[in-house]
Amino acid sequence: QLGGTQFKVTTDDVIVVNRLKPVEQYKIGSVHTLTDVMLVGSSHLTLVGVPYVTGAQVDVMVEEITRDAKVIVFKKRRRKNSQRKNGFRRDVTLLRVLDIRMPEEYRDHTHIGREIVDSLDEHFELQQSSFNKETQTMAGEGIQKSAKLQSENAI
Repeated sequence: QLGGTQFKVTTDDVIVVNRLKPVEQYKIGSVHTLTDVMLVGSSHLTLVGVPYVTGAQVDVMVEEITRDAKVIVFKKRRRKNSQRKNGFRRDVTLLRVLDIRMPEEYRDHTHIGREIVDSLDEHFELQQSSFNKETQTMAGEGIQKSAKLQSENAI
């Protein structure tokens, strides 16, 4: 999150934000560390902040301070011979993402391979199938008992 807007970025992305103030602090070529990170992830781990991920950091470099393309604001009131045409250019800062760092406790997190996950899935499926068999036999016994009780009550 930067300047009141959220961005989804990866390394070497260029993001366009409203002009960052104070301008003296954000000069071209200056490097800044952002700590307001709402979500950080890798190919095998995702951390979601509430509201921010503590310890996560993003390094950005100011590449350019310029103005955006012109937006034409045209207002017309029909049948009244009244119209107004304005142009608007917002001041923007272009930032390049240099580095994204995970919190310290997750930097050395090892990747869990697909083989391990598959073996865990197979193990869970075996447990699930044995549990289903047990519940089916227990349910079958319960049905037999309730049928006996009903037949005794009918007599």
